[in-house]
Amino acid sequence: MQYLLRLSLCVFLCQACSTHSKADAPAVMPASTEGVASKNGTFFLKMDWTTGPKSAATSAATLSFYDANHHQAISVDSVAVVPWMTTMGHGTAMKDQKIVPVAGQVGHFTIDGIYLIMGGPWDIRVTATVNGSVDTATVAVTAP
Repeated sequence: MQYLLRLSLCVFLCQACSTHSKADAPAVMPASTEGVASKNGTFFLKMDWTTGPKSAATSAATLSFYDANHHQAISVDSVAVVPWMTTMGHGTAMKDQKIVPVAGQVGHFTIDGIYLIMGGPWDIRVTATVNGSVDTATVAVTAP
C-alpha cells in the first residue's frame, strides 16, 4: 500500500512539475527507422538499442549524431537523455544513467542505465549541444 501511495505521489509530482507541452514536442520517428531529425534541424540522431528497451529494468543504447544531411558524424558538446511517458505525463529515474563518448568516434555515445519504470509507449528525448546550439530529437519506443 505504501508503495502505491509513493508511486502515485511521484507520478503526480512529475506531471505537476512538467514544463513540456504538446505544442513544443519535437518531431518523432519510431526507433525501428533509420533515425530522427532534431526539432530545429541541428542534427540527425540514430539510436540503436544494445539491450532493451525493457520495462522495470535497465536498458542500454548507442547514440550517433550526424549532420542534418545524415552524412557526416558531428562533434557534440553535451548530451542529456530524458525518458518521458507522454501518455501518462511522467518521466522516470535517471540517477543510474551513464552517457559516455565512444573513444575514437566523433559524435558517438553509449548510454547505460536507461530505466523505463513501466511498459508502454515512451519518448526518449535526447538534447544535445552542437556548436553552441541546443536542440532536441525524440525517439519513440514501446517497452514490453
